[in-house]
Amino acid sequence: MAGFSRSELANVHKTRRGRQVEGLKRGSNYRDEIVGGKNKNYYYVWGNLIATLTHRGTLTIYDGGWRTKLTKDRLNGLLWGTGWGITQRDYSWYLQSNGTKKHFRNGTKITSSGGIS
Repeated sequence: MAGFSRSELANVHKTRRGRQVEGLKRGSNYRDEIVGGKNKNYYYVWGNLIATLTHRGTLTIYDGGWRTKLTKDRLNGLLWGTGWGITQRDYSWYLQSNGTKKHFRNGTKITSSGGIS
């Protein structure tokens, strides 16, 4: 699965190991929140925006101001199926896919075909 439609958002939240990420449901709980808009869904952890998903399947990712294991795990759950993942080395975050490694940048867009900008 290369990209995600709006209706698939709740099913996309899986880790790379395929297990369900704790607490991810449409709506909110004490830690995770998904807010649906007209053309975009917003994903928050502890009230900090970490991703948006457009109705066309473009995922835009952010660190929410916190480069923590929890944030990285949630972003990797959202990236599952795109071919991309976030790795960390020496306190720096990277987007990695099939031998391609780029420094993580807030606002990076991943298209439904797996391309990034």
